[in-house]
Amino acid sequence: MANYRNPKTIIKLISVIFVFISIVGYAIFQGRNLINGPIITISSPKSGEVVKNPLISIDGSAQNISFISLNDRQIFVSKEGNFSEKLLLSPGYNIMRISATDKFGRKIEKIIDLVLDKKIESPILEMPITGTSTEIKATTTTIITATKMITS
Repeated sequence: MANYRNPKTIIKLISVIFVFISIVGYAIFQGRNLINGPIITISSPKSGEVVKNPLISIDGSAQNISFISLNDRQIFVSKEGNFSEKLLLSPGYNIMRISATDKFGRKIEKIIDLVLDKKIESPILEMPITGTSTEIKATTTTIITATKMITS
């Protein structure tokens, strides 16, 4: 039976406990990426933005992933984990979904909502209106009908 009052035994026991705690701490520190799961960071554009240009670039970074997609289409990341994808927006409200999966099957998803403010300019609306009141009324009706057809 060991003598636990001996200073050498106490120092050995403290050293073994310290080494064990150091190894466990280092393993947890190195395994933090496995514990966290996939991470997606979108740097631009910000969700909720109103944009004027229909061609946008979605930029960001991803960590701890094995697969990443934009609107269910696979995209690729650099060695550092950065990505940049160009996308053409439709007029009005647009929703983009970026999803990623890690090697353990854990998923994460980020949604970006954008509004493309693309006013439709029509040469009909820019014509000067001249003529009699009957002609102006007929022209106004034509313009309103044409505007409704353009915006629908």
